[in-house]
Amino acid sequence: MTNKFILLITILVYGMIASQSFMYFFALKNVQLNLDANSYIELRKLIDISMSNKFRYMMHTALLANLLLIVSNFKNVGSLLFITSAIAFVALIIDAMTAVKGNIPINTIISTWSPDNYPTTGKITGLNGCLFFNIANLPI
Repeated sequence: MTNKFILLITILVYGMIASQSFMYFFALKNVQLNLDANSYIELRKLIDISMSNKFRYMMHTALLANLLLIVSNFKNVGSLLFITSAIAFVALIIDAMTAVKGNIPINTIISTWSPDNYPTTGKITGLNGCLFFNIANLPI
């Protein structure tokens, strides 16, 4: 029973994390590409404020639940549940590290921009942010 509960929590949290990635991939990517610089900056700032704390808890919950799932199924290392849980755990760690190395620094840079002061050289644009986000969420 405990194993089923841990599996349910893990699947629910993964669903929330993956749905955020799909939302960006299918809906927000095109929206962001069609925004002017000021609107893009405001959108990214609002999304970052809303997502930063909530998403952190989802990631920690997913990591903990997945780790518990691996530990509780360690007796059956050859089982499909153990193997898929281990693969999912590695993918989630890769996703978390990509966020720490890529998404969070991009969001930190964008949060310093204002409508009067943003780069016009194209070093970091909406397109680059969208492309990085889509590539970064492939593991999940």
